[in-house]
Amino acid sequence: MTTSSYNVPSDGYTIGFRPSLPLHFSEVDSLRLNIGTNNTPQQVHPAIWNFQTETWQDLTLDSFGGVDVTNAWQYIGMDGEILVSIQGDPNGYFDVTFIDFTMMVQP
Repeated sequence: MTTSSYNVPSDGYTIGFRPSLPLHFSEVDSLRLNIGTNNTPQQVHPAIWNFQTETWQDLTLDSFGGVDVTNAWQYIGMDGEILVSIQGDPNGYFDVTFIDFTMMVQP
């Protein structure tokens, strides 16, 4: 996915990911989110939807734009769905070059 914008809205962007084929698994071992941007990762403010508590959980990206999501099972919805909200400095140019996930599950 690639997107770019100027003056990011105050509520940012919400992006939903759903595999084209449903995923069936018994357990989620890990989940890693990576976001590429033309800004430093510290200027990107992602959050991930917790399907258990129905709340957003703020995430802090490392210097490479990635984060390991703790208690990953809480953030995977039906059939492997993941929701991410991205916010940045609304007064500056904000360019996301990619978003990807690595999820390890048990069958």
